[in-house]
Amino acid sequence: MLNKNMVIDDILYKYPHLETVFKNRGIKCFG
Repeated sequence: MLNKNMVIDDILYKYPHLETVFKNRGIKCFG
């Protein structure tokens, strides 16, 4: 079973530009 945070970290590792997109949209839940 995958931890949600692990999945998010994996996505941000593969697609680092998404972190900027999330920040620009004001989504804070992605740590």
